Amino acid sequence: MAGMAGMSGTSGPGGASGAVGLAGRHVVVTGGAGALGSAVVEAFVRVGAICHVPVHGSPATVATAGASLGVGRTRGGVNYVFNVDLIDESAVTAFYAALPSELWASVHLAGGFAMGGITETSLGDLRSQIDMNVVTAFLCCREAVRRFRLRPRGGGGRIVNVA
Repeated sequence: MAGMAGMSGTSGPGGASGAVGLAGRHVVVTGGAGALGSAVVEAFVRVGAICHVPVHGSPATVATAGASLGVGRTRGGVNYVFNVDLIDESAVTAFYAALPSELWASVHLAGGFAMGGITETSLGDLRSQIDMNVVTAFLCCREAVRRFRLRPRGGGGRIVNVA
């Protein structure tokens, strides 16, 4: 992944290049069991980050991603948390509340789309798209910020939203 090329696996600032070390850093990756998400998780794991991946379904949902990464539920720097519906406010709150207070970043890749032109798109389809893409990002951003504030000296953290 080109964007991760400048990152090092060491903790703390990474020398003259200014790269930030990710070893041991806790990172949420929503959509981490999908095609794009599993590549992002793999890139984080390669540089030593600990990824927390909420999964809407069961362990079978990540069978392909897990096999390609050579990881299981909590091996290899990946903690898959199953049956987390990112549209459900209480589920998102519970997921983030269970994370270590040292959450360093939250990367939001979960979402989707429906094919079709505007004349073929129902109001129900539009609402589903808003839930899947906007509501999930809002809930995850809000809960990530709450976690970041638990860090020493008021915290801080990183949020990446992909739309």
